[in-house]
Amino acid sequence: MQEVIEALALTCNNANGLHVIKKLLSLCTLPEYEKYQPQIIAQMAANCIELAQNPYGNYGLQIALDSYPQERCVPIIESIKGKVAHLSVTKYSSNVVERCFEKAGPKLCAQLIGELIQADNLISTSHPS
Repeated sequence: MQEVIEALALTCNNANGLHVIKKLLSLCTLPEYEKYQPQIIAQMAANCIELAQNPYGNYGLQIALDSYPQERCVPIIESIKGKVAHLSVTKYSSNVVERCFEKAGPKLCAQLIGELIQADNLISTSHPS
């Protein structure tokens, strides 16, 4: 189990590896494996920006955000701070940003919204004139 968690970012970045990660994430919702959730979340948070922009890795992040309790997912949500505007306008990562907004508590959500409000290039990046 530990080896899979340590190789999570690499494994999650291709179609076959994503199947392994989906199984891992599902397995770790069971009481006897919940102890691995903090390690999984830490690995995902450390590699969040790369995973969010990957055609397969973004699904792994979304599944973790959907499967685990809000308080466990805070490190992932925190890891997108400072990059919300950029991630919001790209194909794969915009789905991760949406899940982060759904999972974030009121204070963290307000911080993410504030970041979007302050973004100078959000409109010009998402809809070229």
